[in-house]
Amino acid sequence: MRRLTLKVEVVTPVHVWDGYERVYGLDVVAVDGQACVADFERLRPDALRGEPPAGLAEFAERVARWVREGALPCSRRVGMRAQPRVGDAVRLLPPTLVPASSLKGYLRTALLFRLLRRVAEERGSEEAAKLLRGTVNTRGDPRRAGEALENALLRVPRLRRQGGYADAMQSVVVSEPRASGCASSLSKLSVVEASGKAVGELVVEVLEGGSLEYEVLFPEPPPVNLASAGGLEGELKAIAGLLASPSPEELARALEEFGSALLEHEVERLRGARESLAKAGYDVATYLGRLEGLRGGGCAVARLGFATGHASKTLALLVKRLDPELYKEVADAMSRRLGRTWDELTFKLVDVGGAYLGAGWVKVCVQA
Repeated sequence: MRRLTLKVEVVTPVHVWDGYERVYGLDVVAVDGQACVADFERLRPDALRGEPPAGLAEFAERVARWVREGALPCSRRVGMRAQPRVGDAVRLLPPTLVPASSLKGYLRTALLFRLLRRVAEERGSEEAAKLLRGTVNTRGDPRRAGEALENALLRVPRLRRQGGYADAMQSVVVSEPRASGCASSLSKLSVVEASGKAVGELVVEVLEGGSLEYEVLFPEPPPVNLASAGGLEGELKAIAGLLASPSPEELARALEEFGSALLEHEVERLRGARESLAKAGYDVATYLGRLEGLRGGGCAVARLGFATGHASKTLALLVKRLDPELYKEVADAMSRRLGRTWDELTFKLVDVGGAYLGAGWVKVCVQA
């Protein structure tokens, strides 16, 4: 059993939604300058005596009074940077802040990015583009367009007596994190076009600082039959150098390569839009400075959670470089399904004291 420790350090506000939409003034109320997440299961019964509130605004006042009087406990209290209106939707973090499943999904994408990039480096960009054309399906459900590509890069046949396939990430175990020095707040997340036009906003709880430590376990690879992977698939396995489980070293390199690509992509976008954003009141100078300060450190850069763009969740950057036409086909298919343009036309910015920071940037320090 091999293992490594991943220490994730927050660089810009991070939000992973817990899946429940709260209502400000009902589930979450302001008490003494903090947001109280009300625990109605522990509401004192005698608090319900008297006339019912006339509306949501009056109910919000009553909930806040119950909290101040000790009749209604808070499951937790959160700092407030945003001032939501009564009735606004509020999205909170899960108890584990950034769950293991979020990190493992990112690790898988980073590994796929590295493997496809190695195919391009060792067989040439044209061959990598052929691989994409042969495995990416733009005619079915676009959310599953890359399944065959994942299979080509990450799956190998088991020994004949066992049958089936082994997935390179299947046996990798990621623990839930240990948090250290973490602080969160309710903040406003603005969706802004590169021109500076605001097109939406949300109130979300973000992780503002601190670190999360994960243990990643690598069981010994199960027996596989690489020889039975014939044709293109067999060649890919040889290029990738994988059997049925990636090594800690392979994952560390994947994190570095994928994170660097994401970082340079976002820096380029920001440089092109910062003047327009500044004129519209969105000061991104601090954001740009933080990103540029991440270059050349001893830890990999990563982007985790909600509102981080499809570049951090897919192989879009590499597909766009290797086969721009295929990228357009995938983008068109996704746009038709979603009913809106699927592309990076906006910035998702969190207001932190007047400085607007893009969501989700962290450092991932690998400790063997």
